[in-house]
Amino acid sequence: MKIRAKILMFLIILAGISSLFSIYYSINFLSTKYENTAKENLLKLKEQTEGVFYGYLGELSRKGLFISELNEVALNINEPEEISTSLELKIFFLSSINVKVVDLDNRIVVNVNNSSESYINEKTLLYESFFKRSKNSLLRKTGIVSLGENICFVSISPIMNQDTFEKVGDLILELPLDSEFSDQIRNTVRAEIFIFSDDKGIATTMLDDNGERLFPDSFDLMSTKGEKIFGEETYLIGTFHINDHLGKKIGNVVVAYNVSDIQRTKNLDVRSVLLVFFTVFLFVIVVSILIGRWLAKPLRTLAKSAQSISKGDFDVKIGIKSKDEIGELSRLFNSMARSLKIQKKDMQKMQLYLKNMIDSMPSVLIGIDKDGKVTQWNVEAEKKSGLNPEDAIGKKIEDIFPQFASQLAKFQKSIHEKTPQKMEKIAERVDDELKYNDIMIYPLISNGVEGAVIRMDDVTTRIRIEDMMVQTEKMMSVGGLAAGMAHEINNPLGGILLGVQNILRRVSPDFKINRDKAEELNLNLDDIFKYLEKQKIIYFLEVIQRSGERASDIVTNMLNFSRRSESHFVKSDLSSIIEKTIELATNDYDLKRKYDFRHIKITLDFEKEFPDIPCAENELQQVILNLLKNAVHAISENKGKRKDPEITLRLFREGAFGVIEVEDNGPGMDRDTTKRVFEPFFTTKEIGVGTGLGLSVSCFIVTNIHKGTMFVISTPGKGTKFIIKLPLEEK
Repeated sequence: MKIRAKILMFLIILAGISSLFSIYYSINFLSTKYENTAKENLLKLKEQTEGVFYGYLGELSRKGLFISELNEVALNINEPEEISTSLELKIFFLSSINVKVVDLDNRIVVNVNNSSESYINEKTLLYESFFKRSKNSLLRKTGIVSLGENICFVSISPIMNQDTFEKVGDLILELPLDSEFSDQIRNTVRAEIFIFSDDKGIATTMLDDNGERLFPDSFDLMSTKGEKIFGEETYLIGTFHINDHLGKKIGNVVVAYNVSDIQRTKNLDVRSVLLVFFTVFLFVIVVSILIGRWLAKPLRTLAKSAQSISKGDFDVKIGIKSKDEIGELSRLFNSMARSLKIQKKDMQKMQLYLKNMIDSMPSVLIGIDKDGKVTQWNVEAEKKSGLNPEDAIGKKIEDIFPQFASQLAKFQKSIHEKTPQKMEKIAERVDDELKYNDIMIYPLISNGVEGAVIRMDDVTTRIRIEDMMVQTEKMMSVGGLAAGMAHEINNPLGGILLGVQNILRRVSPDFKINRDKAEELNLNLDDIFKYLEKQKIIYFLEVIQRSGERASDIVTNMLNFSRRSESHFVKSDLSSIIEKTIELATNDYDLKRKYDFRHIKITLDFEKEFPDIPCAENELQQVILNLLKNAVHAISENKGKRKDPEITLRLFREGAFGVIEVEDNGPGMDRDTTKRVFEPFFTTKEIGVGTGLGLSVSCFIVTNIHKGTMFVISTPGKGTKFIIKLPLEEK
């Protein structure tokens, strides 16, 4: 055999063996690739489905809040037909949601079913713990409830009378987890959905050959490993649990992802691989026969172009000088370069899109690797830290946010155990103001990637509102106690005043019956009265009477102030309101700050013949009392610097307005403080002393309720003046 034939045979055998190995590993690679792609798609689809599933629960809560605040619902609680008509007009807003209005006796007065199924009735309300609530409960509840063999989303919202702020009933929104619900999820995620209550199927989107809904055995479906075949289609199965409002598992949601198209694509690619490699094998044989120097140049050109592409230059183009295999390879190479260039642009667009999504979120989002170094940085993180992404990426998270230093162990635990970690109400001080943050750590679960995403939300406002609610409840209890004590004090006080009046009447010589009784005992009533006056007994009795009347006035003012205001406008005497408020304020004494109204000079400068103006007396009294207490607080902080503490109240007319001025000679406020003094939750007091709501509520009462204006004038070291202008005629 000639050497040329040996070389040719060797090349053919080498090419054949190489092709067989290449075919084997390529097919194996394609199979693994498509299998992993299918599993990753299933995982993403399951996560998307779970997000959509619980998204309906959040949407139900928001719709419940909206409907419960409709004024026609509260005003027509005893007119079911009116409410039903109003709700039926919102059919698109309440699609597939059953609406029930329940009165304070837990009776369903309105029942609008927008779904084909409804599991909530008066028996359910009686026996299911989720629906048990008190008549005065103002809390909203949203959760998942198991009712027999059925499951539904439920939102309960109190219905308040917008005029009296009294609860008149509850609004219950019910979204049954039936096949109609599963169809809505399928239309969003494009996958077949099965919902099981324990082991019983309650919803499905799968149809058999007759168009009937298919309920496979739950154990068989959820125990399936790998692929599951329905009819002629192949599916991958994913499952997540349904937990009720108590955290108890009550069912499962099964996601069936159709992988038939992926399998068909894989089979097509395998055939393409076989075709390509057989073509290459034949090409190698031809090349082996026609091997020569003329082949080296185009191969070097291809190698050079491939090197350029590997460096990111996708604009390279090979000139096609022939129509043979080398020319075809050059054409395919050019097509590949164009495809890679397009894919690179698409990838850049996707990266920009994802970055915009992350930057648009109001939360601080930070990506970290297993060593705690920053890998991702959104706009909120940039605002909070003052560092742009280029400066932050690669740095230790604790170097940028020192408050995270104590949480590093939880970060590592979340990454290693692949479990989310949540830290609530983490305090930090920013510009002498205490802020609170909730921190959530989400571990990355992609294969081969170790790290986590940190989400930080500013919950300062929520915490302050919670504190305010606690304080409000406390003050309501104290107010009730004070009112009760005032009532109890009135009884013995009345007895004392009655006794003193009777003593003065029975020793007075002005009454004939007293003289007759004295003569019966041979006594001179005039001498007895002179003796009582000489010994100042009459004076002491009159002092007791005046003191008792003063105490009675104080109790009356306290009872009037503690009564709930109904915001009814009546023509009232502002001077009388101010004087009553001062009388009430003079009985306030703060043991902690050691201040006392009685040690402060109160100056009244009222315009004579000031007309009565329309106002809500109790609410206006609340505003003035708040200004007086703030003035005394300021003066108490200025203790020792000024020996003559004084508060001046003025009342006068200015055009079509009545003007009230409350001025103190305390330490005053700087310009920045006066700008923010009416902001909610802004306070210059120490933590725990003030809520920052007094002046904001006062401003609301004056501007929104009375249609007036309220502003402040203050100079550091020279005191503060609050000015209130109220219209003389009701607007």
